[in-house]
Amino acid sequence: MSDEEKGLPGLTDALANLAELPLEEQVNLLKEIQTKLSEALTTVGH
Repeated sequence: MSDEEKGLPGLTDALANLAELPLEEQVNLLKEIQTKLSEALTTVGH
């Protein structure tokens, strides 16, 4: 199993809990997700 696949359950849980978090934490989490997705796309693209 790749690292990307291992990360998906955690990502799903994080998104499910997103609405319960304070706004600042939501923003930080979304930035982290964006970074991880960008890294994954870069890896796939090479």
